[in-house]
Amino acid sequence: GATYRRDAIDPALRRPGGFNREFYFSLPTLDARERILRIMTRKWAGWEEEKGEENAKGLAKLTKGYGGADLRVRLCR
Repeated sequence: GATYRRDAIDPALRRPGGFNREFYFSLPTLDARERILRIMTRKWAGWEEEKGEENAKGLAKLTKGYGGADLRVRLCR
């Protein structure tokens, strides 16, 4: 299982015999969101070179708290 909401997991799943290991991956930083956005938009018309970098930086600043899946589903469909 995977979630960004550990608080929403049934405590029974976190006891021995349920999910025995937990790994924590934080949400992407500003730089990481910018890189994710550049990858997702690299083939978009008008997002080449300098303009694309500018757009990605702007969107990255506006999307604090977004994970990679959020960026994909909410912005890059």
